Amino acid sequence: MESLLYDHPTTGDRIVHEEEVPFYQKQMRIIFGNNGSIDPTQIEDYLAVGGYRALPKALFFNET
Repeated sequence: MESLLYDHPTTGDRIVHEEEVPFYQKQMRIIFGNNGSIDPTQIEDYLAVGGYRALPKALFFNET
């Protein structure tokens, strides 16, 4: 799977870790911010960090 690694454009080094890719170094992870800190197979973990908090607003949005 080494062919899927990022090749640094100037050094040609293969980069394994996402945070070492220059493109991502200046970005703040928001959408997937809990990646690595919760177990994606456990709904309780997602709920503990506020998962689905916006669901009622999305389902019952009222424009009046």
